[in-house]
Amino acid sequence: NAGLKAACGQYIGFVDGDDSVLPEMYEILFENIIKHNADISVCGFVCGGRNISGNQGLFNGEEFIKSNIKRLNIWNKLFKRELLQDLFFENNLSYAEDFLFCFKALMRARRVFSDTRSLYVYNVNQQSATRQPFSSKQLASFKVFKALLSDESVKKDRSLSNALEMYKVYNMVGFLRSFTDKGYDKP
Repeated sequence: NAGLKAACGQYIGFVDGDDSVLPEMYEILFENIIKHNADISVCGFVCGGRNISGNQGLFNGEEFIKSNIKRLNIWNKLFKRELLQDLFFENNLSYAEDFLFCFKALMRARRVFSDTRSLYVYNVNQQSATRQPFSSKQLASFKVFKALLSDESVKKDRSLSNALEMYKVYNMVGFLRSFTDKGYDKP
């Protein structure tokens, strides 16, 4: 949040400290914002040696969420700073705070351009919170889903609430898998 408050440029991007970007990533994302008059520009990413991307094209924010629910990361995007006005990370969350931030930003976006080129390299860190076996911190993601699913604008859009429900189930399965992988399910 300190970085968001101090930012003075017209665009904001995020990079995890243990990840890397291709040298041309921000130039391409910027060009896509200008060319498509987009509020957010998105690129694909490399994770575990695999290229991961959504469909190329122009979307409104809700359409992008629905078709990319599993990829609501902040780190492969460039945002117009004005879109993020008064939007901050939740200080009380230590898990899924980037998902919530990205979701809220996308709900504000009129135009999101998605580029399929993988320009961001996500480092799979086995020590990160998302890779650890059961932790009470992981339960925070369910608080995020509960809050989003109770939002009136989400309730009104059945396909959006369905996408969130499906992603919640996907997260529950991952949560249970990490719980059983460590043998917590054994007497």
